[in-house]
Amino acid sequence: MTLRSRLRMSQSQLYNCGIGLSILLSVGGIWYGAFVSKDCADGERGGALGVASAFLIFFFRRNFGERVYRSILEMNPALAEKIQKLAARIPITTFSNEELTQLLIGILGRINVESDEQRNQNRALFWASVIATLAWGFGDLIVQRIIHTCHCSC
Repeated sequence: MTLRSRLRMSQSQLYNCGIGLSILLSVGGIWYGAFVSKDCADGERGGALGVASAFLIFFFRRNFGERVYRSILEMNPALAEKIQKLAARIPITTFSNEELTQLLIGILGRINVESDEQRNQNRALFWASVIATLAWGFGDLIVQRIIHTCHCSC
């Protein structure tokens, strides 16, 4: 196992980092507004940055189509060669039932794995965007409340 493969994060870890970054920016904006700048608008800015960072979650997911295609290539190189000839409109012999069965099993298995990853991505995007949007919408009120509680002015 190489160092690069050990450092590579799983999809779930990447999604959790995206959620964490969104929360950190949202809460950080509120903290900065309340204790550093004493500006209520900074509470909103942290939420806006959190929402922007939530969009990074879209880019954490690896290419679905490419992954399915690669799994077909790895599963049966002879079958992959026939598929490539079909794509290039080169005449080929017909597929056998066994080849079609292997192809369908491989594609369906890969789609099942990808649908689980899609569900995880949707959850991560939901939590990151909801938390950041709430901070964006109400961060100024939270900062104002904190400043008022600390007997400062906003």
